[in-house]
Amino acid sequence: MERKVRKHSGNYDGGMILSAKPSSWATDDRRRPACVQHLGPRAFTLVELLAVIAVVAILAALLLPIFGRIQESGQQARCIVNLRSLGNAAQLFMSDNNGALPKSAGMIDGDRFGWSGDWWMSNISPYLDEGMRWPPPKPNQITRTPFACPSGKPPDQWGGHYGMNSMAIPFSRPSDPPKRAAGMAKPASTLLFADALTVYINEEFITKGANATHGSLAFRHRDSANVLYMDGHVGTVTKQQCQDVVFRRTLMGQ
Repeated sequence: MERKVRKHSGNYDGGMILSAKPSSWATDDRRRPACVQHLGPRAFTLVELLAVIAVVAILAALLLPIFGRIQESGQQARCIVNLRSLGNAAQLFMSDNNGALPKSAGMIDGDRFGWSGDWWMSNISPYLDEGMRWPPPKPNQITRTPFACPSGKPPDQWGGHYGMNSMAIPFSRPSDPPKRAAGMAKPASTLLFADALTVYINEEFITKGANATHGSLAFRHRDSANVLYMDGHVGTVTKQQCQDVVFRRTLMGQ
């Protein structure tokens, strides 16, 4: 006997009649089974969000000091480059002046306190590249020159962040004989330029050390200062080392 197949508006597939319209439970979340309702994405709970914030805060606390040390290391390296630039300029000055060192500061003959404006910065500036010389066109532009340390605050003194050893090369008048590096007893341990509070380093450093407020080294690199020695090499001295008065005297060539 021939079997009749009933017609239906839906699709016929393997004996199952598929409705053309979705059933009501497929479109109404209230009628979905629980296993279907929670398959989609959901928002963070407050506890989870606070946990994430706490983890980020801990990571920041651990990494920020590391980034700070990396930044300071870069600034100290640039400071060393500055001192080498000043040292190279001083070497060129000495080559043109029969080995004479640049004056730390010039004074006027016959006047006990008269300054001629002949500072070491002006003596070596002609041997620096254009745009790197002292004095700059504007005071605030000194930070673009090798006279400013990248770790130092914007210099309030017109000379920058480095000082010259005015114990080994004292303030002098035109009639005074020049000082020569060849005449230094220990050029490898006597500083020429260094991180300083003022443009000169004098007896204040020997008598007061790190407690001096002027005429002394500036320990701006994690309690250390960069130093260019008379023989041309650059080193670092710490505040702890400078507690020793014998070390300070040696450093100043005394």
